[in-house]
Amino acid sequence: PQGGRATTGVAPTLFENELYHIIGNHHQDGIVLFWLHSFDLICVFDVLEHIQDEKKALMKIASLLKPAGTLIITVSAYSWLYGAHDKMLHHFWRYSKNTLNETINYSDLKVSKSSYFNTLLFPLVILARLTDMLKNSDESIGYSTPNNIVNHLFYRV
Repeated sequence: PQGGRATTGVAPTLFENELYHIIGNHHQDGIVLFWLHSFDLICVFDVLEHIQDEKKALMKIASLLKPAGTLIITVSAYSWLYGAHDKMLHHFWRYSKNTLNETINYSDLKVSKSSYFNTLLFPLVILARLTDMLKNSDESIGYSTPNNIVNHLFYRV
């Protein structure tokens, strides 16, 4: 593109088909595949927890980055919160900073910054997950759309 950078978007369904099958620059089953070391930046937002073999997926992602490339990752935090909500969302994992850093380091990537965010709603998340645990049900609080008042309040946040 003139005066800008080329961008490539990848649909989440690619990760359901296991990201580590990406090799080359051709089409396979309707999915565009990429050359090794072809990206300056790869963003993986709330995807890694959906991949069973996340270490292998990270190794493949690392192979797609240019030598000075950057990977930005967000994941579901705190393994002690894993429960019905995660199962409904098809999560395999939740991470602490340490476990995510260890997983990333396994793929020979270097972590330059690691932190938690979205802490404003964290007390409500804890309350919802504890309620899920006490209910001992396969259903999870927060999976359906909240009532109009609650929805309006969170829209303002």
